[in-house]
Amino acid sequence: MTAGTSLHSVSMALPMRLNSLGELILIALMLFFAFLVWRAFKSKRPLVKWGGAALAAIPMLLLGLLSVVIVIGLFKIYAPLNAPVPAVKVAGTPQ
Repeated sequence: MTAGTSLHSVSMALPMRLNSLGELILIALMLFFAFLVWRAFKSKRPLVKWGGAALAAIPMLLLGLLSVVIVIGLFKIYAPLNAPVPAVKVAGTPQ
């Protein structure tokens, strides 16, 4: 550990990276389905155009919504708290 790091920041680094990697994979999948929607709309055949676009748009929208919810959750988990540390006073017991 270096002088500027705390134990909390070191212990949270790996899970944060793995969660971020998972989020990037979800975004990549969403972009892949967006590409499939775009390709379906370029088709000349109506069944491929509308059917393919509808079938690819459903997972694209679901993955997009899931990505937004996960980003909000990750922000809430990993955002630093600016709350002051409470002053705890322990009462002594007579012995």
